Amino acid sequence: MSALNPISFAKTALWRVSFALREAGQALERTGCVLQGIYSHEEVLCRHVNVAPVQYSYPDVTGSWVAPSASVLGDVTIGPSSSVWYNASIRGDRQPVTIGKNCNIQDSAFIGGASEFSPPVEIGDNVSIGHGAVLKGCKIGSNALIGIGAVIAEGAEVSAFAIVAAGFSAEEDAVVSAFAIVAAGSFVEEDAVVSAFAIVAAGSYVEEDAVVPPGEVWAGNPARKLRDVKPAEREYLMTLPTHYVERSKEHAEVMELLHKRMGDYAR
Repeated sequence: MSALNPISFAKTALWRVSFALREAGQALERTGCVLQGIYSHEEVLCRHVNVAPVQYSYPDVTGSWVAPSASVLGDVTIGPSSSVWYNASIRGDRQPVTIGKNCNIQDSAFIGGASEFSPPVEIGDNVSIGHGAVLKGCKIGSNALIGIGAVIAEGAEVSAFAIVAAGFSAEEDAVVSAFAIVAAGSFVEEDAVVSAFAIVAAGSYVEEDAVVPPGEVWAGNPARKLRDVKPAEREYLMTLPTHYVERSKEHAEVMELLHKRMGDYAR
């Protein structure tokens, strides 16, 4: 049996000692952090890239906040004070996506084109896109609200100050005009028009080529006029985006603090 090479033995011993020292040092650091009430060492780091280029087109998100688990890809422009929340996806890989200022794209929403033939997505200022909403190749006016789980198809247009509530489905080329409200579970057929300051109540069915006049509330299947719009309903649209602008600032501050703490421990 040949004798152990002294150089190899020294290297092995040095590696084992250094490994033990490193483990002991990390254990001491974790103990000190716990005693000081710092638990950042227990956090699971996300390596997900939330803003990334596609085919040489890089998103412009200057002045906006994108959550760590969200995805903003390709030819996307987002205005200042806007926010893209957790698990939301904005894809500019097929057609450009333009989003104005003070908008909020809430959790799990999707915005983008269905194919290379889709129209570009254009979203104005102060727009709220609800959780799980799907917007494909459409145009959304300023101060509009798209509710939870709503689906806006290609070529559809939702004008300024409109409300599209949860579960709403708009067919191609449908138009929801300024200050209109379309409530939960409603269905607006092709070429139907919901005019300015109009409201379509929950579960309503607006027939093909139907026109909901300005300032009226429609309900039923098929939908018919129920009453006129109240002043308070018009005011609601003006104040909604402010809440999300303030909340996004709070989340941005928390994320900045976490990154700073992790940078300090990495030194």
